[in-house]
Amino acid sequence: MARTSAGAVGRHRIGLLPLAASVARPAMALQRLAPLGHLGLEAVAAHVAHQALHAGELAYFAPVADLPGFARALAKTLAELRLARIEPERLASGGAAGVDLGRLLTRYQEELAARSLVDLSAVLELAARAAEHERHPLLGLPLLRLDAPLETRSHREFFEAVARRAPEVLEMQLGDEDAPEGEDALEHLRRHLFAPAPPAAPNRNGFEIFSAPGEGLEAVEIARRILRLAREGVSSIRSPFCSALRSAISR
Repeated sequence: MARTSAGAVGRHRIGLLPLAASVARPAMALQRLAPLGHLGLEAVAAHVAHQALHAGELAYFAPVADLPGFARALAKTLAELRLARIEPERLASGGAAGVDLGRLLTRYQEELAARSLVDLSAVLELAARAAEHERHPLLGLPLLRLDAPLETRSHREFFEAVARRAPEVLEMQLGDEDAPEGEDALEHLRRHLFAPAPPAAPNRNGFEIFSAPGEGLEAVEIARRILRLAREGVSSIRSPFCSALRSAISR
């Protein structure tokens, strides 16, 4: 690997989804497709729910299809079904709810095609196809997957397509054995905040949620906890609020 005085040259660090978007971009431009964001997904979900409800296609979801929050829940469900590569026909065996979801998924896919839109599932699919044979500056290089979960079938298929182009592939998953000794509850929370299945905290000390009837009593409860932490050996609390509170207590 070439080196300069500034360090190593030739290493690229990128997330799986930004890489997919970059690889799929030429195909999207060629087909004149536009990416669908979260708000757009909710808008399309609300539209297809409204259409299906007024067309009399819904039975199980009919009582709630026009309630606030249904479009958001439907958008999340449709996105998960698409990422899992579930076709509408497979949902028919899931009872009344499955039949309704199949009809909504069909309308959703038709809406995307009619409006030349691509959701995350479609972007990953386009990227996987492009990664098989198209040229891209980040394809065909040695590949390191570092602590990046492949959450769905769509994610896995794209990564596998990229990996097939790579001359070497190394996969690393950081676990509890990589945690520094003496990791406290705050560091444990920081490291595993977005983990789908976080490991148990390394010690019994954790976070406490409490409520108080008013700002005055809330400050008293916070002060009690600060004093308790001080007695347990916490030498400093660097929060600006806690510093101001200590000053108020000392007065």
